[in-house]
Amino acid sequence: MSRDENGKIGKTALHAVDLATGELTLIGMPGNITAVNGNGKTVEEHLIALACNPSDGTIYAMGEYRQLYKLDRFTGQAISFASRKKIAITNDFQSMSFGPDGKLYHAHMHPDYEYLMQIDPATGALYNPVTGEAVTVNSDFTNNAARFDKDPQLTALTFDIPANDNKVPNAVSNLKATVAADNANTVNLSWVLPTTYTVTGGAAELTTLNIRRLGIPSSGMIVNSPATSPNGTAYTDYNVPNGEVTYMIYAESAENTGIPAFVTLFVGADQLKAVGNLNAAISGNEVTLTWTAPTATVNDGYSDYDNITYTIKQVKGSDETILAEGVNGTTYTAALEESGVYSFRVYAVSCGVSGVEAESNSVMLQGVEALPYNTGFEDNDGGTLWTAYNPEGSNYGWSIVSGYAYQQLSGKFAQFKTGGSATFPELDYWLVS
Repeated sequence: MSRDENGKIGKTALHAVDLATGELTLIGMPGNITAVNGNGKTVEEHLIALACNPSDGTIYAMGEYRQLYKLDRFTGQAISFASRKKIAITNDFQSMSFGPDGKLYHAHMHPDYEYLMQIDPATGALYNPVTGEAVTVNSDFTNNAARFDKDPQLTALTFDIPANDNKVPNAVSNLKATVAADNANTVNLSWVLPTTYTVTGGAAELTTLNIRRLGIPSSGMIVNSPATSPNGTAYTDYNVPNGEVTYMIYAESAENTGIPAFVTLFVGADQLKAVGNLNAAISGNEVTLTWTAPTATVNDGYSDYDNITYTIKQVKGSDETILAEGVNGTTYTAALEESGVYSFRVYAVSCGVSGVEAESNSVMLQGVEALPYNTGFEDNDGGTLWTAYNPEGSNYGWSIVSGYAYQQLSGKFAQFKTGGSATFPELDYWLVS
């Protein structure tokens, strides 16, 4: 989860929380979820409340625009299946919880009120838990929902429900994941099986061990085998995709699913760091670029340093053009065709993975323009070739600007600002190319 500078909730993601240490393990992002706001516009949606059905493990989430979602607990992906109609909700973290009756409840934070809502998890329909009536919204925007006394704006809602802790296996211990020495896309996993239950006494009797590789796309269940088999304490995962990978391992007894354990590592070809000492030098209308090869990766992962090529981009204002790909060596010469200010971006490529871009210093190609001369004063249309000379400390005179938002102008323009004075003090203000 994150908040912007105004305190609004931004991107949200599903995590697993270790209740003993507070450590978070990222399961995944909800995806590109959208909703329709009060003005009928489709906007980005953020999640504000979470609840898990203890009977089947289904995770529900509420969006800031009143949509109810189901979350895939192995990928974090959100699927919308019900709207909360017209009752307003705030962009702030709230609380939902399943009660002992198996119903979903929400401490609904309205901009002005605080409701206790009962939600049908099958359809998303709203009910007043006091009267049992379906919540309806009248034409004057009043409703028959249940309000908390004095609108306390609750942020935590829980129910005292006895835990189903009969023969729940503890988590595996000493869980390790390493990339194979002979293949960067092979992962070796090892662990020690639990010997006890979380609450129930006696030695743990395990029936199954489950291994999942999390993420998008999810590999689903990799192994589902008797815990006494060779896969009970070690496993090798082949053809793992490049990137950060998280594994979840948990045992089962005949009665219950055990506590999961997680391990995360970087697998496969890694992204090379930026090239070093990138420099652009101009001579006539030719620019020579030089740089040094990267010697490390972003995540300290694998890269084939003996087989690196480079991609070269030319930047002029907002225009970016690929000049060359698959360049061998650490130098490149480009011919410039138009006057202007240019910079160049270079990144390394190895194992099919593009590295971090580096940007060069700027160079300027100057020339004599033909008349009649036209410019839009954009950075890619001659704008960078002009310089304003105004008396030191002056708030007036020449400038090349984008304009204020209220002016509703597109792009840059040159202006001479007098501050409303009919008799401008000095005629020593210049705009020079």
